[in-house]
Formats: sequence, structure tokens, C-alpha cells
Amino acid sequence: MRPLVAVGAAFLFVLSGVVAPVTAAPAATPVSSEVTPGATPMPDGTVAAPASPALQQSSPIGNCAVQPPGNHTDPAEDVLGWSEGYWYNESVAVDDSDGLNETELDALVSRTQARVEAIRCLEFETDVGVEIRTRAEFRNASVFGNVTENLRQFENVTYEALMLVGADEDAVEVQRENLGAGVGGYYEPTTDNLVVVSDDPDAVQFSEPVLAHELVHALQDQQFDLTRFNATTIDGANAENGLIEGDASYVESIYRQACGGVWSGTCRTEESEGPSGGDLANLPLYLLSYQPYSDGPAFVAHLQQTTGNWSAVDRAYERVPDTSQEVLYPERYPDERTANLTAPNESTDAWERIDIAGRSDYGVAGEPALFTMFAAPTFQSQGEAPFIGRGEFFEGGAGSLDPYDYSAPPSAGWNGDRLTPYRNADNETGYVWQIAWESPSEAEEFASDYGDLLRYYDAEAVDGLADTYELDGRFEDAYSVQLDGSVVRIVHAPTVDQLRQLDPDAAPEGDSDVTAADEQDPIPGFDAAAATAALVGVALIAARRRSSDR
Repeated sequence: MRPLVAVGAAFLFVLSGVVAPVTAAPAATPVSSEVTPGATPMPDGTVAAPASPALQQSSPIGNCAVQPPGNHTDPAEDVLGWSEGYWYNESVAVDDSDGLNETELDALVSRTQARVEAIRCLEFETDVGVEIRTRAEFRNASVFGNVTENLRQFENVTYEALMLVGADEDAVEVQRENLGAGVGGYYEPTTDNLVVVSDDPDAVQFSEPVLAHELVHALQDQQFDLTRFNATTIDGANAENGLIEGDASYVESIYRQACGGVWSGTCRTEESEGPSGGDLANLPLYLLSYQPYSDGPAFVAHLQQTTGNWSAVDRAYERVPDTSQEVLYPERYPDERTANLTAPNESTDAWERIDIAGRSDYGVAGEPALFTMFAAPTFQSQGEAPFIGRGEFFEGGAGSLDPYDYSAPPSAGWNGDRLTPYRNADNETGYVWQIAWESPSEAEEFASDYGDLLRYYDAEAVDGLADTYELDGRFEDAYSVQLDGSVVRIVHAPTVDQLRQLDPDAAPEGDSDVTAADEQDPIPGFDAAAATAALVGVALIAARRRSSDR
């Protein structure tokens, strides 16, 4: 039977933050749909566990943990490193040849809790219960809530703007497909239970480091209240998840290393096979959702290693990263600030903003999202149009805390953005997207790169109008690109005339200059074969870590 794999709470709302707070390990791809608060699905059998990260950890046990007595006698009171009858270095009698029964599962959970306490230097306030549900029961549990039409339309506009989901696609459904059909379980903050979904409830199987990841989410919820994290933008969710998922993934990495060292022979580490790139409905969208899992562990490690203990990580829950940039560049935390962009409504009465109850009417994409927008052609074209080459993406490999680099020239220098979706009476959609840069030269460089991206998708310049394009196909309609100092303003509508309905300054008369075509030097060594290998590598590395996340 395949082992249980986790998919983290945050992983479900990592994209636009439209999912309620949940906690789990990474799996297929986040779903930008409503989820019951506290529900964090963990995909079962859809990903492989991560390779042992490159950690410089002399001992997995913190100085906070109590030294167990030689005979493992239970302490007179609950102490750090002991849980429900088990010390962190105590053996557990488990025969999992035919799966774990309820007694064996409870014992493994208790010892794993003790080990998580000893590593993370935080104590579980209450024990985490384990509930077994059949797959039919899970399907009837309505973990995913209903998505309103306004929210679905908002999502569609957002991901079409990022050129990750086409005009004829449903962004919510694509994300659900990426998530995968096989859910192995999730942590429910509302009940303090880890729910295991199994086709055979009498023979449950999963990996102990994955269990540790999920238990970290339970610990986070008890100590820091995960339900209060409710970012509603891509960038905000990636920032929150960088801390939440980074914490759980970093602890899991230490745990996994200990299973190959001081705890060798005592860990249950069976892993499942991961998906290939072809198993995903949308690989670029998957890569965007994976960013907190790639950069988050290194961010948390930076905080932990700066102080030599976990105090800085604990304090980070009171000063959560404001932007995914602070996770991408840990040295900028906690002082990074982005431009204060406003979004005045200059549209005619023919257009209205898409209103989502309880959240703002604009989104913030963030630097990793812009990076993914330019990386997508590399994977879609087998390397024929590499705006971002393999060498710019693969950072440390499967053995690294931070395997991918979500920073490259087309997106570096980002200083904030605001994407405002609109619709008209015919239910046609458009948007106004302001993107701030750290300098006018970086804004000009982005505008030029964006023009190249439009041309890659076969956009044609409109005669007599400056930096205005029309495009057929997946990302059809009209585009206007304007440069104002260090801010680039992109307007998108079904027709050129409608561009001006959204923004009276859009599609001005004149010649294109800021988006004029540049001679693009080929990126050395990134041919079709390399791109294919890169795609497979992305799927495998991401799958490995995801299987152990939440």
C-alpha cells in the first residue's frame, strides 16, 4: 500500500490566498478554492519524499530537550521530548508489513510528537489525535468549500494576467487537477486531529518524516494559531507560507537527517513515487505554488542559525513576512518595504471591479509570480524560448534546503504590484496591472522583456499606437504597456477601444519604444534536451519535498 504523503495547509491557499488556513506537507499543487478552515490535505501517492537536505546540523536534538533516563521511565510530569508514554529516543514496537493498526499508529504518533518537540523546542499543549476516514467519507466531508462565481472570475483574470492559465481555461479547476486525486490526510485545527484518509483503514501506511511535518503544523496551530493567517493575494500567501511551510519543512529536513544518523534504524521512512511533469495539469502553476516550499526552509534556517536557537523563528509569527521577497531574500527580513501603489478607478461606467466579499478588489502577484511568468515558456517550449534558463532556476538540487532560485533578471528589482480585475455587462473581463520597480532602468528593462514575452505568444503591434498589441490564442485580446518612471502599467481588455475604457491613457498614438524588440542572446547550454531534463528534474525535486511537507 502506498505511504501517506502530506500536502500542507498553506499549500492549498498559496496561490491567491483564497483558501482557508490549513497545514500539511506539499503535494501536487495548491488549490485556489475555498477550504474548510483548518483543513490541510496531504496527497497520497502523488509525490516522492525529499532527499536528505544539505544541513549542517551537529545534532537534531535541541538543548531544550530533557535527557531521557536510561530505562526510559515516564517522567512525573510532561516534559519537552516526551509524549504520551514515549521519549524521543525510545523504540516503538511496530510491525508495518501489512500497514499500521490503530494501536501502532497511536504509538508512532506519540513518539514522533516527542521527537518534534526535541527538535523544535516547543511543547504540544495537547496531544494530536488521529482519525481514520475512508476515501468515501473524505469525499463527503466537503473539505473544499464552494467557489463563488466572482471568486472564480477573479482567479481566472489573475492567472491569465500571469500567462499561466489561458482565457478558455478555469484557473480553479486547473489548480484542483494539479493537487491530484489521491489525498492521504490532513490536519484539522478545529478538532486538533490529524485525519488519515485510507482505502484500507485497517492497514494505514505513511512516512515518519512526513508525519513529523504534519505534526509541526499542529504544533504551530497550538502555539501561534494558524487560523489567523489569512492573506488573500498570491504574494501575501507565499509570504505567510514561506514561514509556515518553511518551519515545518526545515524541521522535517532535520528529522529526516536524524533518521539517517542518530535515529538510524528506528524511523519508518517508506516513501511514495512522485509524479512526472506529464502528471500535472499545469507545471508552471505548480512551480509558483511550490515557491514557499523551496525558499521557506532556507528562510527559517537563516533565522534559526542567526540566533543559534528557535527564538527568532518564534518571533517571526508575530512579524510575519510582508512579502514573498523577504522569504526569497532572507537578509531583507524584517525591514523590506515595497512601493505604496494606489489603484484609482479611471474606468468608464461600462466596467466594474470584481467584488469579493471580505477581501480587497485587487491582487498582488509578487516577484516569484513574475519569475514564473517568464519561466513558463521554457517548460512549455522544451527550451526553445528560454527567457529564464535552466542555470538560473536550479540552485541547489534535491539535496538542498533551497533547490530552486525564483530570482532572475526579468523579475529581479520588483518593488510591489497591484492587479485590479474588471468585467463589463457582457461578462467580458480585463485588468489594470501596476508593477513598481526599484529604479526606472529596471522598469524599462521589464517593459522590454514583457514586450518580448507578448511576441513569444505571437502578439502583433497595433499600427500607429505606442506599445499596444493584439493577440489571438490562449492569451487573446488587446494589451497596452505604459512606462511611468519606475512603474510599468499594463492594461488588458478584449479590444483596443476597450483598453481606453479601462484607462484613458492606454493605447496612445505613437511608435512603440519601451516594448521594442531586442535581440535576445541564446542562453548557453539550454537546448530542447536540456529543457526536457529540467522539466523532469523540477517535477521530481518538487515532488520529493512536497511528499514530506505538511
